[in-house]
Amino acid sequence: MENRAALFFTLSGRLLLFCLGVHGLDILFWENSFPDGKKDKNNVQIGRMIRRAVRAVVPPMIFLGIAGYFGWNATQGDHGMKAYQQQLLLLDQAKQSQQDAIAEQAAWRRRVNGLREQSLDTDTLDERARAMLNLADKNDIVVPYDRRDPLY
Repeated sequence: MENRAALFFTLSGRLLLFCLGVHGLDILFWENSFPDGKKDKNNVQIGRMIRRAVRAVVPPMIFLGIAGYFGWNATQGDHGMKAYQQQLLLLDQAKQSQQDAIAEQAAWRRRVNGLREQSLDTDTLDERARAMLNLADKNDIVVPYDRRDPLY
């Protein structure tokens, strides 16, 4: 039982060192794993099989992990396709807001230009002021009418 535990820890340690790229400690591990210092041919073959399996599996897994990472970021990341769609939506909203602001600015510009001295008509101004204040001039002729009577 002790030999199996020692072999397991030896193989797992070798696997760890192999993944880290340390190959020079192979002799140290194999010689310390057996009390009499002899290597068993079956144990060496198992070690070689594990090493081959790790060499066959680890590089493709690393490549797939990196490809998956970049693929996910290309679609879901901060600069991916989803973020691009959100930026396009924000751009459309900003353009709509700009159009609304331009229309409001044009309306205010017309109203302000209407208040300039050269564009004011004194008769129209006087008429609007009296209508809003509900006042009349002493020279005005007032014609009363009933609400049911048509004006035109």
